[in-house]
Amino acid sequence: MKMQVYGKYKQDMGTFGNTNIDVSKTLDWVNGLVANNGMWLNYFAGVGNILNAAHQMNVEAFAGEFFERKDLLYADAQKTKNLPEVFMEIGKRSPKNKLLLMMEAFNTKNDYESRVRGHEFHRKSRLNRLFKNETMFMFNDGGEFIAQNRTFIALAYNYKLKDSNGKDTNV
Repeated sequence: MKMQVYGKYKQDMGTFGNTNIDVSKTLDWVNGLVANNGMWLNYFAGVGNILNAAHQMNVEAFAGEFFERKDLLYADAQKTKNLPEVFMEIGKRSPKNKLLLMMEAFNTKNDYESRVRGHEFHRKSRLNRLFKNETMFMFNDGGEFIAQNRTFIALAYNYKLKDSNGKDTNV
């Protein structure tokens, strides 16, 4: 009842002694600090994630159920070609890069709701927009980003789309 009706998800644990320091908030802060220190900029977990993603894409290309090796090679070429522009757009409010725009339009990361909800309009400068939790997890998110954009491009290249006149469209 407290959780669903009143939105109280934590038990009130009071304060430390005669201070105004809330025990629950302090424990949440410490818990977040420990969790984030274990995850932020964790190079080894990020490299493992990227290697695992690359391996899974190669397995699919070998199996050929949704795309083949040639599609994956095309995706790698497109990703490599767009990479400098992708890096230049980090921290911008609205991307101009074709790959990023297509990934956003097709919601390849399946994160539209959390991205819109978590958009922090109060962060005015580009540098300020870089220093947030999402950016701090860039190594862990890197494997997902690579797998998702690589799969998206390979699928788009493999499946020929037609316009309203029945002509193949350029992907």
